Amino acid sequence: MNTITRKVGKRYRKFFGKVPENSDLYEDLVKIQKDSFDDFLNRKLLESIKSYMPIQVSVKSTGKKSKDILVDFFDCRHEKPTVSEDECRDKGLTYAAKVYLSVRITDTSTGEIIEKDDVFLCNVPYMTDRGIFIVNGAERVIVNQLVRSPGIYFIKEEETDTTKEMFIAHFLPVKGAWLEILYNPSKEILQVRIDRKRKFNLFLFLRALGYESDLDILKLFPEKINLEDDIEVSSYMAIAPFYQTWDLKNLKIEPARKSTLGMRLSEVLDILKENDVKMVTVCNRVAQITLDRMKKRYEKDGIVTPLDAYKEIYSKLKPTEIPRPQKAKEEMKTCILILQNLIFLT
Repeated sequence: MNTITRKVGKRYRKFFGKVPENSDLYEDLVKIQKDSFDDFLNRKLLESIKSYMPIQVSVKSTGKKSKDILVDFFDCRHEKPTVSEDECRDKGLTYAAKVYLSVRITDTSTGEIIEKDDVFLCNVPYMTDRGIFIVNGAERVIVNQLVRSPGIYFIKEEETDTTKEMFIAHFLPVKGAWLEILYNPSKEILQVRIDRKRKFNLFLFLRALGYESDLDILKLFPEKINLEDDIEVSSYMAIAPFYQTWDLKNLKIEPARKSTLGMRLSEVLDILKENDVKMVTVCNRVAQITLDRMKKRYEKDGIVTPLDAYKEIYSKLKPTEIPRPQKAKEEMKTCILILQNLIFLT
């Protein structure tokens, strides 16, 4: 068999194939990692710092007067590591390089440059020629990771303690926290999980989004039933119908009211049949159970407001911190609590 011997990098390799191959592909297999690290040191690091520049600071001068100065980091440089790779491995050190920033301090009132100097920023772990880092004497490498594409995924999973299946809707944004809506077959309720953390009631999440009325939440889950089907009606007796009764006759409800909205089907079934209503829209049975569970748990001392919902969710996500309502609201907004802030790749 004819073989071809070529020098690839520092070694000689034998190629047994008959089809000519481009040996440049094998020249440096970690070239991508090294180029990326060089780009980080020479360009990306300075770009990240410049996104927060310039900084305007007010300082006191003579007497009660004060003047504004402008602090700006306009350049970045790094030095080569002073300790060799072998010494770092032997002594348990980190193979790192010092990074300096060029700072310029300007008086905004006169435009005069007060000071211009280099300041030490930090020690950055330095990549070796083999594409590795040495941290505390141990060699570390960067492994590329595959990430799921942004979008919405519907899956079903089996629960560990039962044979029932759990249905999950994954909302994966381009940036920000993951959001999952789950149907729990054991409790027959809808739940939410943010950033793969603890689960909580879906309607508590919707209350935080601004749905203050229970009826507004239930209307998100409509379902039509036939009142002539006794078997179907029997399973919805504890559900609230959405039928408007402005035109119904013989409306006898105690206490007197003009609408059946908010009442259970068992309370208004006779009235609907007397007025020859055959089809009626009700909320989904699972949605009603989810609402009842939320009210039973969170509305012991009164109606849950959106601010209270922010506080409850914040305590679930960060149990070690004190859930102050205003702080919880601000934190939840940064954690993509509002659905319109979810940015999907379309």
